[in-house]
Amino acid sequence: MIPYIVLFSLICFLAVPFNYKKIKGYDRFFMFISIIILCLFSGLASSRGDYLSYKDIFNAPFDNSAVEKGFQILNYSVSFIGGGYHLLLILVALIAISLKILAFKELTPFLGLATIIYIGGFFPPADMGSIRFGVAMGFFLLSLKHIKKHQIWKFTLIILLGCTFHGSLIISFLLYFIYARNLRVKHYIIILVISIISYFFFDIGKFISFTQGVVPNEYNVFIKALAYLDTKAILNFAIIKRILILVLATIYYKKLNKVSTYFKVVYNAYFLSIVTFLAFSLSFYLANRTSWLFASVEPVLLSYFIKLSENNTIKSLIFIGIVVYSLLNMCYILITQTEPPFNLYLPYKLFFE
Repeated sequence: MIPYIVLFSLICFLAVPFNYKKIKGYDRFFMFISIIILCLFSGLASSRGDYLSYKDIFNAPFDNSAVEKGFQILNYSVSFIGGGYHLLLILVALIAISLKILAFKELTPFLGLATIIYIGGFFPPADMGSIRFGVAMGFFLLSLKHIKKHQIWKFTLIILLGCTFHGSLIISFLLYFIYARNLRVKHYIIILVISIISYFFFDIGKFISFTQGVVPNEYNVFIKALAYLDTKAILNFAIIKRILILVLATIYYKKLNKVSTYFKVVYNAYFLSIVTFLAFSLSFYLANRTSWLFASVEPVLLSYFIKLSENNTIKSLIFIGIVVYSLLNMCYILITQTEPPFNLYLPYKLFFE
């Protein structure tokens, strides 16, 4: 646990200058240093989820038809130049983390705080576990500005590129459709009610049959997996937490909407993280993957909360509260994912140990 806390503390320390007078060029310095630190922390670790599975893929990248082509080609390229498995992990981390931090810089004026929240809630499982999905998250976050600007072709290009690493990213088109509709309160309520009904009546078998006939094979790998991961998802701590955050964002909607022009698209994405979990809950895998993708905007959304007050004392308290929440969230993830039979992230081990 200590290496993770040291990492978290280091990023917090680097983010402190953002709370004071703006330093010219510091945002670029922060991005560069943070990306390097996080890439090495992730890429050099052997205590990580799916470590052996991805090593098998690296050794025979084209033998697994369930792995998307982009990831296969990256594996083959690293192997072709004589690079080792951990070079691949570092490169994947570099792609995923760079995309996310670049997106944070675009989506929120509080880059440092968003990065802290990201480390607390997403870094271990996304960049040290499901690394292909971690890359998909990066492409998703990068695509949000094109949703906001209604640039359908640029959005589509980014999403399809991300799908070459993880097919679940195709669900992002749902957000584009929702945002383009300019929904009112009654529409959100209707969607929420439908998703709650789906929570009780959704037939996963029929859904699998439908998608296999409609969705191209290269983009429905995660759907095929439902055949043997058909376990019902139940309301858990993560979903209850999202509901509470969404309620707060709804209460302060007008204030938060003034913080960034991206608030509305971020709000819609977070709303979908709850809706998709409920709608697809009869399959834990589908519910988890789709809702987790949309929930990746949480660092951006929570960072907006710093502007709920112009009083410096209250702003400092909000900042401290969010940092403490992020640290506890990280500890919760590490502990719950390290209990038998998982043993994913603790203790932290380097590959040469």
